[in-house]
Amino acid sequence: MGSVYDSHPVLQAMRHELHERRQRYQHQPCEFNRYQLVRIERRIAEACPDLLSRG
Repeated sequence: MGSVYDSHPVLQAMRHELHERRQRYQHQPCEFNRYQLVRIERRIAEACPDLLSRG
């Protein structure tokens, strides 16, 4: 059964941004991209701590 967060539009957008940041950092590992990735991870962790552990 899915989480109550699965259909939340803001968290869906944040997950999408996280995916994009991970891809960007994977293809172009520079400090700016790393900073952006860590920043979105922290925002998600504050909004929904269990979301990052589920992927």
